[in-house]
Amino acid sequence: MRQTPILLTFAVGLLLTLLCACTSREGDHPLLVAADSAIVASDYRAADSLLARFDAEAATAAPDRPVAMRRQLLALTRRYVDDALTDADFSMADSLSRYYEGHAAATRHYVLTQLCMGDIYKSSGDNPSALHSFKEALDKANQTGDLLLVCWANQGLGDIYFDQRMLDECIPYYRQFYTAAQSRRDTLRMAYAAFRMGRTCIINNQIDSIIYYFQKAIKLSNNKPFEDKIVPSTRYILCDIYIQTEQFDKALAIMPHDTLNNENWAYYHAACGNTDSAIIYFRDMLGVYGTYADIDYLRMLVKLANQKKDYKQAAVYALALQDKEQEQKATSQAEDIRRVNAQFNVNSIKKERDTLARSQRRAMALSILLAVILTAAIPLLMFFHRSYRQRKDQELIHERILRQEMEKKLRLSQQELEMLHQQESQKFEQFRTTRIYNLLTRRIPDSPYKLSAGDWDELAQSIDDICPHFTSRLLSLSRLSADELHICYLMKLNIPVRDIALLLNKTVSAISHARGRMWKKISGRNGSADEMDDFIRSF
Repeated sequence: MRQTPILLTFAVGLLLTLLCACTSREGDHPLLVAADSAIVASDYRAADSLLARFDAEAATAAPDRPVAMRRQLLALTRRYVDDALTDADFSMADSLSRYYEGHAAATRHYVLTQLCMGDIYKSSGDNPSALHSFKEALDKANQTGDLLLVCWANQGLGDIYFDQRMLDECIPYYRQFYTAAQSRRDTLRMAYAAFRMGRTCIINNQIDSIIYYFQKAIKLSNNKPFEDKIVPSTRYILCDIYIQTEQFDKALAIMPHDTLNNENWAYYHAACGNTDSAIIYFRDMLGVYGTYADIDYLRMLVKLANQKKDYKQAAVYALALQDKEQEQKATSQAEDIRRVNAQFNVNSIKKERDTLARSQRRAMALSILLAVILTAAIPLLMFFHRSYRQRKDQELIHERILRQEMEKKLRLSQQELEMLHQQESQKFEQFRTTRIYNLLTRRIPDSPYKLSAGDWDELAQSIDDICPHFTSRLLSLSRLSADELHICYLMKLNIPVRDIALLLNKTVSAISHARGRMWKKISGRNGSADEMDDFIRSF
């Protein structure tokens, strides 16, 4: 029994060890913390420098797993911010997601993995999985209260719905994106959100709203370190809107002479009738922006050449247009195949990881179950062993008391026995004259069968007077109930079983069974009611 605390400590320690195997502790290297802060502050040059310093240090001293995982997450986050993630990054993102999932202290890191997963799914064309990842990220980001993560998650969800032209779905997310950015006074992301709201208005052909949101994006970005990330593309689209709506003066007021705006200048000259200048711009842009753009430019060149009545050159442009349309068809097929392959690769990796994760969960569950069973079984076994020992000890005590009683009787001389019997007989004769005896033997007319609590106390005192310490000695053999004690009192007075049953409001058979049970309690052996009667009368 003294080994019980040691065994319990061992069992609990085993369980805790197995549970601890399910968790890991995240490391926080100072350079990684600084790089993370730089990414949040959009200072990507500083972030790259800090990551490079960390990699140089790690080359001489390999970091532990939590630090290595954190480094990988920062690399993914950096690529996510640059919109450079592809399906080739899926394996790393999936591993990081599984690593950080369920870690209460690393919820922010888990959100970042879900953002990266969503971006990878989006790039591979798996929009349902992308939506699931971004919604998971938004839910966890709202729990953490990290407004930057809230911005990114809303941006991802809005972009997916925008790409599907589901404007009723994307606009609320863009608005939440703007609100979260405004709450954290993040001008960069306020500008991003305004730019995206302007794009939704283009699809709805809401000219005034388009101009309002794009002007707001430019205003938010002017004279800011990130101006070149927002202003050029926003000004380009705004100029395109002005040209399409024939607001040429407004377009000229903000349209710079740079490579990005060559297309705007081409369409501007075409709209203003400057055919030669338009042809020069469209011809110079061929081969710069890809097949889809070349098709539009060649169509304009065919149209402009026909306007100049240069039909020979128009035919040349028409042949080139035909070739580009064939190339576009082949490119579309290749892109479809690439997307299918990317989706297949992502699904294959995901399936393998899910299978491995299920196997690991089953193994861990079995280990934990085994530990729980062992932890529960050891105390149970100890409890049953202790109960068995206590029962055996109690039986030994009963036998010893019975043996002592028998030995005591044997030691008494015949004279002492006779004297005790005479004293007991005298006391019993005196007891016959008491009210309680007359009540038990029905010598008091119209007396009730049921005794009161006071009557039972009086009876117990009388029995103990006749047989000294009868009650205490009897209870030392076994813990008898009140009814069982009452039966023993009445048996000691030789009250018939039928009267005992009436006094206790029980059946005769119930009294007989009770006497048999008491004998087993006292002696530890099965026996009859008569054996109990003999024992009580001689006790």
